Amino acid sequence: METELQVKKIICKHLKMIDYCEIEEDTLLNSLGVDSLTFIRILVDIEDYFGIQIPENDFLIEKMNTLKKMCKVIETNFVS
Repeated sequence: METELQVKKIICKHLKMIDYCEIEEDTLLNSLGVDSLTFIRILVDIEDYFGIQIPENDFLIEKMNTLKKMCKVIETNFVS
């Protein structure tokens, strides 16, 4: 749950959204206005915040186009 909340905050930072509660786990990022450049910026912030390196094969908007998919990749690559 903490991962999901933090990812929502990071997404909202880049979209200037007022309320991160508007993002559901299956909301498509492109429906929120995330383009390819914004997507890369979001992923870089996620890597920095969680201290992880997202593998290149997961660094595609098609693989992480929802909050749920992003959180799964983060939790898979999270190293304590």
